[in-house]
Amino acid sequence: MVEAVATRKEDKLRGLLASLNSVVVSFSGGVDSSYLLKIAHDVLGDNAIAATGLSQTYAPEEMEEAHVVARDIGAEYVLVDTAELTDPRYADNTHQRCFFCKSELYGKLVDLARQREIQWVIDGSNADDLDDFRPGMRAARDLGVRSPLQEVGMTKAEIRVQSAFHGLRTWD
Repeated sequence: MVEAVATRKEDKLRGLLASLNSVVVSFSGGVDSSYLLKIAHDVLGDNAIAATGLSQTYAPEEMEEAHVVARDIGAEYVLVDTAELTDPRYADNTHQRCFFCKSELYGKLVDLARQREIQWVIDGSNADDLDDFRPGMRAARDLGVRSPLQEVGMTKAEIRVQSAFHGLRTWD
């Protein structure tokens, strides 16, 4: 049952991504952004690129893993320098910390999209994320970042099912 629903939602996702024409995928190399990149690359080819914020807050091995996943998918992988550590609001480590981190990241990705004449920045937020306190989603909305997995109602479980179907190393 989950598989059939997930497949229908993936069909909707493919249609949505086709309508966007070109995208920068905010890419962590995790299950959600990897699945989104895979489908975006399937639909848009070279008009879908992966971009990760290059920051001291990410471990080098996480950055390398993200690069490997993007390469396996066949997508261009770009690193953008972020400077969230220089923002005292981020350093204050309040419950809004994620807002400041994502504002920095998404701002840089929006700049990258403009420079490369790419129409949209998208992220891997899924339908389950709507039930959590996620200040980063407010930052995304403020900067016009779309969340296609949320828009088609895909849950984490459905993303894992489809990721396994497509042979993504991040499915589990």
